[in-house]
Amino acid sequence: MNKAGKWKIVLIGIALFSVIFTYLFSYTQTTKLVLELCSPYLEAPEITQNFQYSFMQKGGLYDQFGQRLKEKGYNHLILTGINPKKEILVKLVLIDKEANQQRQEKIKEIFNDFLAKNDLDPSVFKVKVSNDESFNW
Repeated sequence: MNKAGKWKIVLIGIALFSVIFTYLFSYTQTTKLVLELCSPYLEAPEITQNFQYSFMQKGGLYDQFGQRLKEKGYNHLILTGINPKKEILVKLVLIDKEANQQRQEKIKEIFNDFLAKNDLDPSVFKVKVSNDESFNW
């Protein structure tokens, strides 16, 4: 096999990996897996874990919030976790729009509306809107 053929195989492999990785991060199940493997919530009480799982279920808080953002035209990812202070971390990553101050405030307002509709205490949640897909809070 010549060098050009090897490069084609490498590029196809990278493209395939990228597509699979992007596909996986488009679904809440992947977020659950990331929480189980990476988040400090593993040290949190079981009640807090159960809340997080219930928020991730279809029709749960994150699903409701995500649907509203789609309706508003935001292509996004929702990353979640729990910090050692037992705050629920919610990071909304905007995919195709800049996370400027105006959008951040609008999205946080939408999230707080869903907290109120679900009778949840906003002081427990730490919400961040960003273009950064890392797990830096």
